[in-house]
Amino acid sequence: MKLPVCVLFLGCLVLAAAFPAPREEELDGLLTELRDVVASLAELQLQEAGMQMEKRIDQAKYDACYKHCINIGGRASKCRTDCRRRFATEKNTAE
Repeated sequence: MKLPVCVLFLGCLVLAAAFPAPREEELDGLLTELRDVVASLAELQLQEAGMQMEKRIDQAKYDACYKHCINIGGRASKCRTDCRRRFATEKNTAE
């Protein structure tokens, strides 16, 4: 009974030794790649936050323009058109 158990154990040991262990260099490379991906993701999140802030600012400027136009007696359709043109021109000039 001891011999078959010993042979089975040695067989398992040989099989385990046949599979190569991951090398430390490979793991370091994967860790570096993962860090790069995380850094890129953080940068993209900052860019997205900046774009969202810019959209909110543009919307606030448009709203102020529209309200001012309406308050001085302009028609709604003319105010919308004028404010859109004004902000489209400002964006093209800024770029």
